[in-house]
Amino acid sequence: IGGALGENNVGQAMAKQQRLLEELKKLDHRLSQRPEGDLKSVVEKMNTAEQQIDALRKDQETLRKQTQKMSADKSQQTAPALEKLRKEQSRLREGAEDLARELRRLGTDEPSTSASEAAAHMAQAEQQLEQRQTSETQGEQGQAVEQLNRAQAALRQAKREAASQLAQQSAVRIADEIAGLVARQKNVLDETKRLEAERTQQSNWTRGQLRSVQTIAQLERQLQEETGRIAERLMPAEAYAFVLRRGAEEIQAAADRLGQRLTDAKTVSLESEAWSRLRNVVQALKAEAKSRASQQEPKPEAAAGRDRGQNAEPPVPTVAQLQLLKIVQQDLLRRTGDLDRQRKETPQNPTSESTDELQRLTREQGELAGLIERLAAQFFEARDGEHQIAPAPPRKAQ
Repeated sequence: IGGALGENNVGQAMAKQQRLLEELKKLDHRLSQRPEGDLKSVVEKMNTAEQQIDALRKDQETLRKQTQKMSADKSQQTAPALEKLRKEQSRLREGAEDLARELRRLGTDEPSTSASEAAAHMAQAEQQLEQRQTSETQGEQGQAVEQLNRAQAALRQAKREAASQLAQQSAVRIADEIAGLVARQKNVLDETKRLEAERTQQSNWTRGQLRSVQTIAQLERQLQEETGRIAERLMPAEAYAFVLRRGAEEIQAAADRLGQRLTDAKTVSLESEAWSRLRNVVQALKAEAKSRASQQEPKPEAAAGRDRGQNAEPPVPTVAQLQLLKIVQQDLLRRTGDLDRQRKETPQNPTSESTDELQRLTREQGELAGLIERLAAQFFEARDGEHQIAPAPPRKAQ
């Protein structure tokens, strides 16, 4: 598509854009059918607990095999050998008991219960080893392994539920942050329109109007910096970062024109496009949060996720990004159509602004196509499609 735009074949590019939009709709439908179980865990303490369960399970299985080997060969059932097995079984029992308490503190009742039952089987196995009942010991050890497997499976489900709740909270928080930028950008847009209307009527700027132009130019520069910082935090969530970067570029371009005392239609268009992009990101994030809230009521397990770092943000799902990219592609299609009509009106003498817009469309469409391809690959290659948002930078001391 970018190549067709670069070759001034706008009509062909529009046809390809339309096909890409249809493919996005199809892919979005497939992504929306993904089960909640595909979510990647973001709960550090649960991850640590799962690693502990896995280590206990492996050690218990190793001990079971050693007990089985000893049971098959009576000559190996010496007092020192049995005591060594008993001490190892005691160590594993204590680990399982500690794990059950930690899981209970995390609010994960089902994994905690399974870990407690595993500890009970281990205690029975420990007693049987002390009584030299190696045949019976194997059964208790096998039951302990089974209970650890159940604890691990239940913990994974708890992590998925926590991740869903955390993602919902993050979407709302980030959407509110960007919504503040939306309101400020709208104020700049309205003020630019007002100043341009006054300039058109009076032909010249007054001192007060020039101060107003300088003020909104400074406001745009501040908005550009803040939008850029949020885009950096959202960098792993490529679609959100892509849209915010484009918005920041448009805000910067508008600020540059305001710095030249230009409040014309081009400046207004740049401000309006940036405002629209910011609004689209807010709407996509809030839609994702609403979808998650309707899919799942808060569970006790979700509370564990609140123990994460203060500034850490949970992941942003690929499906939400894809929905945003559909909006971007629709906007590109609209802008390409507008450009096509303008160029047909003056086929021999295209304006510099139309040439600049063609270059912007070419670059943006090329980047968007590559982004869509990468996100689609994440789905079709059965990857998680979840992305960790970078922590917000600490506030500087005033």
